[in-house]
Amino acid sequence: MPIYRAKTLDDVDHVLQFLNKNLKINSKLTSDDIYCNLKQSKIFLDLLKDNGEPSLEGFILWYYHYSTWTGRSIVVRHLYGSNSAKSILIDHVIQQVRKDKLSRLDFFTNDDETKEFLLSKDFKNISVEEEWDVFSLKVN
Repeated sequence: MPIYRAKTLDDVDHVLQFLNKNLKINSKLTSDDIYCNLKQSKIFLDLLKDNGEPSLEGFILWYYHYSTWTGRSIVVRHLYGSNSAKSILIDHVIQQVRKDKLSRLDFFTNDDETKEFLLSKDFKNISVEEEWDVFSLKVN
């Protein structure tokens, strides 16, 4: 299954439709809000689609972060799809970490299923902030 970088307003609409349909989430953000951040390269939204099919199998939303303790890293804020789709998407972002020569990938989640998935991928739960668990993976 190929991964596409979201670049258009239609891509963002597709993600919001996926959320509303599969997770019954009504985002407070509009497609325009998200698209504006994509255009300014503040966030990255990678989509997993089945070959030749218009349906979305999953997506991952991530951004670059800078810490005075650890330097530059990538932070994942949202990962949706089946476990196989999640594996493909998280491996894709791990490749980006390696390409950029960063040392770690951080992930914020409050979803129990995603927490289990991250632990299965060797992420470590490093802290809890309010209702969010923070996971980290050191990448060599």
